[in-house]
Amino acid sequence: MRIQAAYTLARRSLILLLAICLLSLASLSKGAAQAAVPQPMSILLIYDSLAKGTPSEGNVEALQRLLAAFKVKVVLTDFDSYEPGTLSRYNGVIAVRSAPDLQMANKDYEQDMARYQGEYLHIGNHIPGQLQRKLSLKTAVAPEAVMRLQAGSLIEPSVKVTHLLYMTHYEGRAYGSLSSQSLGINSPYAVLQGGSGFIPYFQQGNLSEFALAYVLKDWLQIKEKGHQYLLIQEVYPFSDLARLTELADRLYTSGVPFAVSVRPVFSNTDYPAMQRYLQALEYVQTRNGSILVQVPVVAEAISQGADVLKQNMAGFIDVLAEHGIAPLGVVGEMYWSYDKMYAAQGMGFFDSSVLLPNRQVLYSQQMNTSMSFASSAYSLDMDKLQQLEQKEEAPALLPMDTALTVNFPENEAAQEQLLQQLKDSWLVFDDYKQADHQVKTSSHTSASQNGTLQIDGQAVDLTGSTGRVTEDYAYTQKAVQSFSGLFRVQNYILVVIIATALVVFTLFLIIGYRLYKRKYYK
Repeated sequence: MRIQAAYTLARRSLILLLAICLLSLASLSKGAAQAAVPQPMSILLIYDSLAKGTPSEGNVEALQRLLAAFKVKVVLTDFDSYEPGTLSRYNGVIAVRSAPDLQMANKDYEQDMARYQGEYLHIGNHIPGQLQRKLSLKTAVAPEAVMRLQAGSLIEPSVKVTHLLYMTHYEGRAYGSLSSQSLGINSPYAVLQGGSGFIPYFQQGNLSEFALAYVLKDWLQIKEKGHQYLLIQEVYPFSDLARLTELADRLYTSGVPFAVSVRPVFSNTDYPAMQRYLQALEYVQTRNGSILVQVPVVAEAISQGADVLKQNMAGFIDVLAEHGIAPLGVVGEMYWSYDKMYAAQGMGFFDSSVLLPNRQVLYSQQMNTSMSFASSAYSLDMDKLQQLEQKEEAPALLPMDTALTVNFPENEAAQEQLLQQLKDSWLVFDDYKQADHQVKTSSHTSASQNGTLQIDGQAVDLTGSTGRVTEDYAYTQKAVQSFSGLFRVQNYILVVIIATALVVFTLFLIIGYRLYKRKYYK
């Protein structure tokens, strides 16, 4: 008995030991899997002023969108709000000093910056002493001038600058150029060395957006090449859908891949107008077009609340998927990605985005940390890029994924103008669905990979739809009618009585007429 008990105890101990080993292996595997998932870089973006009411207004916002295009998680703050020890928490720091007359008032920041050894990029005025020493910088000031700016093969011949702190000596890799023949200035646009960099000038709306992007790409050590996408905006259910399908045919024939930003519909999705909208989008998808969902009007989103916004967005995505349409990303103003409710409830279904410039900022729950996407394209009006000159005949390669936006043409003339502009352009567009994108709700998952569209793991049929939308649709329910049968019978009786009276009256007229004539015959 003792031998048997000892054997049983040893057996249980062995089983327990094996169980512990298996649990340890599972924990290690889970940890390794989590470690294998790439985490976005975290960058502290700190500024002195938003420069509202000046030409520099919007610079910080443009920089936020540039960083989003490089898949970076951004934490935004100003120098006055800086807290001690903050610099060391991030993968890198970008400081924007727009105001030449605004001195540093936060001593905690100055002390932390004096000890900071991490990645640092400085834009504008008031260069820290350690950065000047690291880059061997010597600078001069151009109070007011018109400069020629070059970035890569792109050139903007006339850029107005005020209080430009240009470089006269430096060590490191130079990017682009800022030059003026009249002032005898020929200075690099930016310089990088060992994770530290200086950029004297940045202005949203001109070539410096791309000039800065080339620097950011190397500073962030991004290896992937950028892509250029054509994005057609402002497509609604009440748009000219015949024109939309014609435009899709023309672009397809010309070999131009494109994406369409569509406005969502949250109700009455069974109406014929909605069905025609869905058929047009399905047809666009068959003509090498990609479908992106634009966020709803912000005032409407705020009034609905978080749960309703999430339900409505999921409902529209599901309607698309159930009609064979695979949405691949979300389009919205940049501040949506800095709003807790909008980011989670409105954009949380998508791993890809196109962030537009802010037009009307109306936060629900503002936060200073951005929502990062696995894929994000920087939006730029195509007309602005077309206005730039090229140094070489070869097409310029933009440093990041860029969505060149055009509005949906309202008439035939605007459509022909757009098509001619694309034909004459040096731009070469990429197919949005060639990259990996995923949109997921609790009911459906849409995805693209290497040009193949999938819905719930099944390849999407791109041969097109031929279904016809019926016009015989009751837009309002018929009200319940009481005594309708009785009133119908009464109507029939009245019709018979009136008809009989008319016949009798006609007979009386005929008889009277005949009697009247006989009176004169006698």
